[in-house]
Amino acid sequence: YRSGPPIGDTLVALADPTRRAMVELLAERPRRVGELVDAFPVSQPAISRHLRVLRRHGLIDEQVPA
Repeated sequence: YRSGPPIGDTLVALADPTRRAMVELLAERPRRVGELVDAFPVSQPAISRHLRVLRRHGLIDEQVPA
């Protein structure tokens, strides 16, 4: 039994090469948004949109620094 978004939705979220690369970077360790902005040739608002898609599909969790 799977309790997240349908697998097709997850695959659609990962179809974007930038989002796939972001997931790979975030799998290594948590990163701040600014680090992601520096790592990709897209704007900060675009990075934020990608992160929102990844969170919505359960591919990443948001961590708030202590």
